[in-house]
Amino acid sequence: MAESEALAYLEKRGIAGAVEHFKLGFANRTLGLRLPEKNREAGEAIRSRLQSVGVIRESGHESGQRVRINVEHGRLTITAE
Repeated sequence: MAESEALAYLEKRGIAGAVEHFKLGFANRTLGLRLPEKNREAGEAIRSRLQSVGVIRESGHESGQRVRINVEHGRLTITAE
């Protein structure tokens, strides 16, 4: 599902405004492509953290786990829900 399809789905149900209000995101299975390679120090660190909260599997694929991402005062916090 593309981002435009996801937005159309929400619009059809009259809840597209929730995206901005609740700062919702959508997983399109490209997260692993946007992270540093796992054979790099930074890549290993972020992938380990994302695995620990259930965002990605050991294989590097997204898990479908619902998570809350919070950026406050320049600090990123990821927690599983």
